[in-house]
Amino acid sequence: MKKYSRHFLALSLLVPVVASPANVLADNSVQANVSEVVESKSSNVSDKSSFLTVKDIVDQDYIEKYAGKFDSYEEVRNSAGFSSEGTVDLNSSEAQQAIKVNNVDEYAALLFYINDQALQSQTVDVKDVSSATNQSITVNSTSTRVFETIIAEALTQTVRGYVTATVSGGKITNAVTSSELTGFHPMNTWTHSNERSYVNLNSDKTGGSAHIEGTLKLVVLIEGIGTISTKQHSKNFNFKL
Repeated sequence: MKKYSRHFLALSLLVPVVASPANVLADNSVQANVSEVVESKSSNVSDKSSFLTVKDIVDQDYIEKYAGKFDSYEEVRNSAGFSSEGTVDLNSSEAQQAIKVNNVDEYAALLFYINDQALQSQTVDVKDVSSATNQSITVNSTSTRVFETIIAEALTQTVRGYVTATVSGGKITNAVTSSELTGFHPMNTWTHSNERSYVNLNSDKTGGSAHIEGTLKLVVLIEGIGTISTKQHSKNFNFKL
């Protein structure tokens, strides 16, 4: 097992995208190494042996941890907090991103490993990432301020959440949320939820709190069928001018 492929591939599944206020690129040397692994595994989709496997992602002792704990794939999904969203054609582009699961134990190891990695990004650190030209505010000026927090991160990919605020006369007149997956992430997608994400401004309109939510989409090959599993992820944070 190559450690770089195991760690990256597992962590890249954390949580998948809208037009973003910022763009972060992963280290080129790490991307090149991981690209070789992904390309060698997914170059021939018709050959099921070419799919990435759970053992490419997690250690054997992690699989053993969940051995015999569940009786069905549905039970695993429910326990791990994932939902089933149907199937995909094995010849589709989505299927080329699938992870091959050989049994219920491996499925449990995969989903709970993803959950454990997501729990590692619990610290809330908010940064003002506005451009320097927009940070100078006078009484009559209008500017844009962008506040960023990390929802989840690992090696070559990071899920970032944003509040973009319109500021006039030192007060916030409008604020919207967005989120994105940055870096190198060939096996997952992230969809920002405008419906479930929101901003509450404080009484003096100089800051507030935000709730950002989105959906992880994961394609897994189970018994020759490409299945789609999804999970909601969210984070709350405060910001201030």
